Amino acid sequence: MGLKTATKDYWRSTVASCCGHSDETDQDASEPDPGETETPPFHLSFYTLKPHSYSRQRCQAYHVSPRDPTRMILRTQLLATFYLLLLIHLLIKPGLCFTPYRKERFWFNHGERPKIHSDTMFEEPEHQPPERYKPYTDSRVEPSRPGPVVGAMEEPPVAANRYSNDVDKMGDTWIVPGAGAFQHRAMFNFTSGVLPRGLEMSHYTVQDTERNDVESPHIPYNHIFEPVNVKIVNGILHLRVPGQQRDQPKDNNALSCAQITTSERKILHASVRTRAMFSREPGTCHGIFFYRNDQQETDIEYLTDPRSLSNNGVDEPVPMWYSNQRVNPEEGPTTQGTGPAPFDATSKFHEYRIDWTADFTAFYIDGVEQKRFTDNIPSIPGPWVWNNWANGDRGWSYGPPENDNEFKIKSIVMYYNTQADE
Repeated sequence: MGLKTATKDYWRSTVASCCGHSDETDQDASEPDPGETETPPFHLSFYTLKPHSYSRQRCQAYHVSPRDPTRMILRTQLLATFYLLLLIHLLIKPGLCFTPYRKERFWFNHGERPKIHSDTMFEEPEHQPPERYKPYTDSRVEPSRPGPVVGAMEEPPVAANRYSNDVDKMGDTWIVPGAGAFQHRAMFNFTSGVLPRGLEMSHYTVQDTERNDVESPHIPYNHIFEPVNVKIVNGILHLRVPGQQRDQPKDNNALSCAQITTSERKILHASVRTRAMFSREPGTCHGIFFYRNDQQETDIEYLTDPRSLSNNGVDEPVPMWYSNQRVNPEEGPTTQGTGPAPFDATSKFHEYRIDWTADFTAFYIDGVEQKRFTDNIPSIPGPWVWNNWANGDRGWSYGPPENDNEFKIKSIVMYYNTQADE
């Protein structure tokens, strides 16, 4: 039997088996009649080899060309080459075999969704990150009212130890966005071990006991600011209220405290940033503020004793206090409010900032606005003040502290104008 006949028999039996025939039933049909003229070969397409596409009779009638194996091999080689190239491409660029994660991702801030690219893969996190703290702000333009007393931040609005990086210099002027232009800049650090030029230690007594009246609870002590309580240790300024003063106050029944001020006494509008750490020892008031007199004052204050009647209670976090003292006591109350303090305010340095303009005062922690007031704005020039003090007032500072209480300051940056600049 020739090669042509053998090949034809092989392919005819293959087609028959695809159509449901066995070799025994089709044996007679596989041998052509010697006297019969051979029919021209039928070139069976690759796509017609489907077992149920044709009937038994049609499959028996088809003659398969011996040239089909070459086509089948060629098609197989082409398919193998295609899949090999696809496999190589996927190994080089695997992102094509993944579908980007498109489910709503609620843990993005403010409902943001990720920007999805064609070959970007997203993986579901094991645990949903906690929602970030939204800072307490007040941007009202109408006269402000005392805000609610709130607790500590669960998380600082930005990383601790961050400087505000919002100031541009144009010639001899510093521009603070939203606060205006300032003609002067002062930068203080304490790495030299001595108080830098431009800052002064205070030494005088405040007669708190004389202020006892119907509106205030009894204040048992006066307080005196003494230079001995101003120390610089390892590049950090310490404003100290010594412990163990309850039974041994100074002359005039005064508690020994600490304060520094600017040498410049004619500051009129400023943006002042203080990097500070509060004390965890209860019993004092930390102050960062502008002060000309009791009617020309704007403050950031922190009361270290949870028992103070101005705090939230012994089981609650200590808040921040922001205030503009009443300009005219006969016309209205002090403008004041509270906001959350950083949860690590007593273990890490944070930047506490006051922007004072002719139209408002704004208060910031680590560059994030916490409070804004538009009434009782100071309008008379004066110095800037940092202090740590106690007078035993249960409604405010409480104290005195049992152990040393230290308000620590790492650096101070001031942008300001003076009376002559306005």
